[in-house]
Amino acid sequence: MSGVWGWFGGQSAQKRKDTPKNAILGLRSQLEMLQKRERHLQNQMDEQDAIARKNVSTNKNGMCLPQVREPLGFIVCFFMGQAVQKIVEMKLYFLVHGYR
Repeated sequence: MSGVWGWFGGQSAQKRKDTPKNAILGLRSQLEMLQKRERHLQNQMDEQDAIARKNVSTNKNGMCLPQVREPLGFIVCFFMGQAVQKIVEMKLYFLVHGYR
């Protein structure tokens, strides 16, 4: 009789038990990926900043403006990534501690 209920959306007890654990593991892997992306963007911003500073000291006639403007895209992505990271951390915290 229990096999019939499986046809109508019933799940096994093990699948229901593993669902929160899988959600926590998925959020942790997503958080790790976001942290790697943040480090990568920080390195790119530092490299672009170093290039812009070098060109400012050598090019006195304003040829360094593209190098100054380029890190702005990295900064936007960096802050958007931080916002997403905070949301994922909050979801993970609520899942781990059992809040709804």
